[in-house]
Amino acid sequence: MRWIKVIVAILGVLARAEYATAQTDDALAALAYETVEPSRIKVGDSAILRVTSFGRLKEVALPIVPGLVFEEVGRAQGLEFVNGTAVPATFIQIRVTAQFAGVFSIPGLTPTSHSIGLEVVKGDEPNPYTWHSQQPATPPVPSVSLPKGAQLQAGGAAFVHLAIPTRGVYVGESVPVDIELGLRPGIVTSVKGLPTLKGSDFTLNNLSKQPERREQAIDGSTFVVLTWHSVLAAVKPGDFSLSVETPLTAKISTLSAADRAVASRLAFPLLQSMYNGIAPRDITIGSAPSELKVLPLPTEGQPKNFGGAVGDFRISSEISPASVAAGDPLTLRLHVSGVGNFDRVDSTMLDHLDHWRTYPAKSSFTPSDTVGYQGEKVFEQPLIAAQPGEQSIPGLEFSYFDPIRDVTSVRRRPRSK
Repeated sequence: MRWIKVIVAILGVLARAEYATAQTDDALAALAYETVEPSRIKVGDSAILRVTSFGRLKEVALPIVPGLVFEEVGRAQGLEFVNGTAVPATFIQIRVTAQFAGVFSIPGLTPTSHSIGLEVVKGDEPNPYTWHSQQPATPPVPSVSLPKGAQLQAGGAAFVHLAIPTRGVYVGESVPVDIELGLRPGIVTSVKGLPTLKGSDFTLNNLSKQPERREQAIDGSTFVVLTWHSVLAAVKPGDFSLSVETPLTAKISTLSAADRAVASRLAFPLLQSMYNGIAPRDITIGSAPSELKVLPLPTEGQPKNFGGAVGDFRISSEISPASVAAGDPLTLRLHVSGVGNFDRVDSTMLDHLDHWRTYPAKSSFTPSDTVGYQGEKVFEQPLIAAQPGEQSIPGLEFSYFDPIRDVTSVRRRPRSK
């Protein structure tokens, strides 16, 4: 008796569902629209008039337009995406063949749809009717392939790619990297946070909060590609595999393969919508691993005052004012510019100046890019001469490692009176 009661209950639900389906279809059948592609054809050619109805549209009366011949060529049921949401729909395809040139108005085929226009020309001559449909030109979306090694995830709606140098880098060296995140609008609804680097052997510094944005056609679909620029630094030598992760929200199917097979066999659009299983989900996608070799800094010829600066730097200095009275302070400025890990460029070179009373130096950094890989660091140190007369400030030595050349020491000797 328990099984019989369950079966009867299910039949009752299905009966009510079928009744609700009939009620809903009558209301939805009135919601329809038509499109014609292409909207401009030659005499003797055909266009496809596509009728989309959000319900079970049973019959469509073919219109009568002098100069055009209409023929229904197909009918199907499926899902129409409206603002990223799947809605059951009926599709009817009608072939439209032109018999002579002109501008034609095809009346709406359902009570709520509007008429649409079709232009027919004799050949390749300029179309005298183009003024009817002039629109601002839209720049084409560039078509590219996926970045090498990247894979589509979230049902083909997203990818993330980490671009790093192919050469070996040195411990402490700052190297620029790019992170690309591709998203299909309407499927991916939001990005839940910034990309993060997996692993503790590297630091990802100064990740730009506002990424660059562009549209690209990838594998026949339009993607919004977000690009972050950053700087990567290794803390120890070795062979490493790097990847990044990004959290996002995407509309993906939550059904199993068996459930999707059941949904494909359901005849009624309302029941299909009950089983389509498309819902927003918070997921995390990751990039394919990228290999990076980190080399130890050479010890041969390394200066004793080397503080860990790695890059390509230039150094200069100045004193102001150039002449002061005994006991008056002056300011020593040291400029270090170029590219590299400016966080390891410090003021230890200003610590010991014979015959001068020194005060703590202050530093400021002015980047010339968005991630702090290029720029200028300026140190300002107040000084007071310990004795009168013409004085000379001892040479300032700044040592750094250039990955392209070798360890370099730069010396500058400012003078003051």
